[in-house]
Amino acid sequence: MANLISGAALANAVRELLDAVLEAKVRIPEIKDHMKRLKCALESLSPLIEEAIRLDMVLTDRQREDMNGLCCQLREGKELVLKCSKLCCFNLRKKHEYAKGLTELETEILRFSQANSQTDTWVDFKKLLSLKGLDEKLDVLGGKRGMVVDLSDSTNGPPRLPEKVFGLEGPLRELQTELFRKDVSVVGVCGLPGCGKTTLASMLCRDKIVRATFKERIFFFTVSNSPDVLGILQRMWRQLVKAKDMPRFFNEEDAVKQLSDNMSYTELQPVLVVLDDVWSESVLEKLIFRIPNLKTVITSRTKFELLDSTYSLRTLKESDSMDLFCHSAFVQDNAFGDTYKEFAYQIVRGCKGLPLALEVIGHSLRHKPLTIWHSTAEMLRQGDRVFDDHKDLLNCLSTTLTSLDDQLRKCFADLGCFPEDEKIPAASLIDMWIELYGLSEHEAYVALLKLSARYLVTLVERTRNDAVEDGIFNDLFVFQHDLLRDLAMYSAKGNHVNQNARLLMNQREDVLPNSWKERTDQPFLAQVVSMHTGEMNSSSWFDMKLPNTEVMILNFMSETYYLPPFLENMENLKVLIVANHSLSPADLTGLNIADMFPELTELEIDYCSNLVRLPPGLCEIIKLQKLSLSKCPDLIELPERIGNLSNLEVLSLHACTSLEDLPNSLCKLKSLRFFDVSDCATISSFPDEFGDLTGLRKINMRWCLQVTELPVSVKQMEGLRVVVCDEDTAGLWEPFKCMLTDMELHVVKEEVNLNFLT
Repeated sequence: MANLISGAALANAVRELLDAVLEAKVRIPEIKDHMKRLKCALESLSPLIEEAIRLDMVLTDRQREDMNGLCCQLREGKELVLKCSKLCCFNLRKKHEYAKGLTELETEILRFSQANSQTDTWVDFKKLLSLKGLDEKLDVLGGKRGMVVDLSDSTNGPPRLPEKVFGLEGPLRELQTELFRKDVSVVGVCGLPGCGKTTLASMLCRDKIVRATFKERIFFFTVSNSPDVLGILQRMWRQLVKAKDMPRFFNEEDAVKQLSDNMSYTELQPVLVVLDDVWSESVLEKLIFRIPNLKTVITSRTKFELLDSTYSLRTLKESDSMDLFCHSAFVQDNAFGDTYKEFAYQIVRGCKGLPLALEVIGHSLRHKPLTIWHSTAEMLRQGDRVFDDHKDLLNCLSTTLTSLDDQLRKCFADLGCFPEDEKIPAASLIDMWIELYGLSEHEAYVALLKLSARYLVTLVERTRNDAVEDGIFNDLFVFQHDLLRDLAMYSAKGNHVNQNARLLMNQREDVLPNSWKERTDQPFLAQVVSMHTGEMNSSSWFDMKLPNTEVMILNFMSETYYLPPFLENMENLKVLIVANHSLSPADLTGLNIADMFPELTELEIDYCSNLVRLPPGLCEIIKLQKLSLSKCPDLIELPERIGNLSNLEVLSLHACTSLEDLPNSLCKLKSLRFFDVSDCATISSFPDEFGDLTGLRKINMRWCLQVTELPVSVKQMEGLRVVVCDEDTAGLWEPFKCMLTDMELHVVKEEVNLNFLT
């Protein structure tokens, strides 16, 4: 009888919560998405509970305790759903808090479903069915009992696998054997860069036997050469420690101690953690925890002493190499004639079985004439030295650059300016190339497409908008394999650091390189300078003379950052990009715009917390064409004189969540083509003369939920082509469609996008 009471109470709690979800009137997109997922989780749980009640399933004490615990959580969840119905979209703190609560509730429901339907409960249930002669019902219900988690879509899931994988079936079985050894807690997958380590680790996460053991407790973290160790530890806490609140970590050592202590006191279910692309043993030491039931797999180019076992991933056999090359080089696998056959074998042998080289070179030869195949095979045969390390590997990859013209080689080399394992905004690259090489916007975009066609970069669009037609690239991002980034940086190197056209930092460092400091007696003649550091204060910098620099990229990862004082003397600077890559917005100091950058055409500041107002001197930079201030949560207003920027073409204020009003002078920006106020949750209206922006071609105002009407003057915007909006803001434009006949509404479907809140 107690079993029936427990089951009935849980079923009732599920029904009540499901009713509350269905009746909730939520307008905030992020919360609506969580509601949909919660509804699916509840619907998947209901049949199991109802069937168990109907058959009077026998519960163990642990199962009854789990059921009662979930019942309490569901009742609390109902209260949370009711609160979400009353939530205002500009209450960012509550929005983040409620979204987190809904995520935790959904996770608990899925964990209960899987744990109880796939283990003890399911065994008891199967026995009961057998006793009652109802075995056939097991198969019917079995389709509902196991929820399949798409790991590639989860927050810390592995990367998606390629369309086809060649030659890794054997290594997968061997790695699986190492993983399940009782005396192994940490196993490393080691080998040359580009040999398939990440792909193999991703396959391991999806392997049926591995998933049957670890279930949904498989987590994949990318570490890289310049890791944010504290950020990774914070994500580990969220995944491995199922506490409602994450404590504040004072530093990496404190985070390691708290994680270790917490997991040591808790009996973990089997957990698999993958640490991809580890470069440093000191970093690895902070990220591995030798806890019962916790297995760790790392991928690295280095064999570390901390590893219990090392699996050395070999290059591909010749038959697998040929299959991969043909898949990349021909539309139909192995569909080459005798004329190509000999050259194909020569190229495959020259690639030394390295998957990345085979794929990149294969794609570069697709649809190319026989003469190009011949020259590629000859270059590989000669074995010219290209990289100082891994000569065979880099010799292979360098052949892909020979087919690039001088302009495209320069564009490829510029990719080394951006941090590894970070998405690169295509707009930043295109703007750089326009300023550095005098390309038109269309020519710069075509250059990016050519690099993508050769598989030297991967392009990912956030929306399906036509970037060429719009002339706006804010939804387009560039990804690059870290080995190809190495190649880009190597191709940018010169014999003398002061004479190089590009001055780049290989990886994130706490200070600037000594090789730069030792040569400050002479000017650096680089056109492009890229720095990647942690926290910097005024004394962290040394003086540098950069008379020719036109593009300065300041990448950093810290909560405070002092801009380099030598910016004041860079009179030829045209593009300044300040990008914070940490998990929290940063306090930015040392920015004195007035009289500093008379030639500046582009200013980008990303994720800075103390930017409350823009310096008045900014409005005197008449040549400024692009101003991007994304995810600056403390920005409360724009300067009234912003209308002085007569050449401004792009103004992006994405996720400036404290910005309430737009100045009237904004309407004087006659050159403005693109205006982005997406995720500006507190803007309630546009100026009455907004329609005076007759040159505007695209507006992004998705999730501007406080805007309830548009000024009548927008009917004058005859040049407007695209409005990116959500389902709610789309209705504001409907009355004007008959007047703005060339305007298209691109309605973005609801998506989870809480990045700007964290």
